[in-house]
Amino acid sequence: VVFRGQSENPDYSYLTYSIDGRGYFNSLYRFIWEVENHRDLYRIRGLRLKHIDLIKQDQETETERMQVMVSFTFDLEAYFGGSDGMSVQDAGPGGGLEGLGVLPVELPHVPNDVLPNKRPDINPFFPVIMERIPPNTHGLIDVEVAELTSIVGGKAVFSEASGFRAVGVGDAVYLGQVIEIDPLEDRVVVRLNKGGIIDEVELRLQTGERYRQATGAARLVPIE
Repeated sequence: VVFRGQSENPDYSYLTYSIDGRGYFNSLYRFIWEVENHRDLYRIRGLRLKHIDLIKQDQETETERMQVMVSFTFDLEAYFGGSDGMSVQDAGPGGGLEGLGVLPVELPHVPNDVLPNKRPDINPFFPVIMERIPPNTHGLIDVEVAELTSIVGGKAVFSEASGFRAVGVGDAVYLGQVIEIDPLEDRVVVRLNKGGIIDEVELRLQTGERYRQATGAARLVPIE
């Protein structure tokens, strides 16, 4: 925040500040809402926003997390010293008006339906297609890297460098979740969201009698 100076006119005066920074869009929206709908008179000029993706590393857990944020810059004008009848005297606690014999002035109520929403309907800076896929912050199974080794008790068992882990229908994996497990067909279907691109990945066990028969290494005997 940088103070740029004071401007005076016959009917009012105002202070000018230049403000820049970065933050979450919803937080910036709420800040601007409070400024523009405050009973004191402020004005924001020249608002400029730019979308940025940040990869932040947690020092304690050594995990990475993607943060979708905006950088912003604008000028803020704070008005004061209006002409007679334009400004309302301070009637708040500690204002000292009672001792001067000045009656507090009650501000008129402003209906909520004439004010803009306090929360944005959408975040226009949250990308539909991300430039980078979010990191595997929670260490979930990466089904495109791990090996499907078996289906046991309605759960799919994957082999990773750290060992074996099992997931069922509805369980989360890296970038998505398991939507189907078919033990009869040795098939697992996972729906992934690759930064806004939805993809369904089908995984099949490369074991069992059907696989060995297909490769010519086994013969099936009909059940009597």
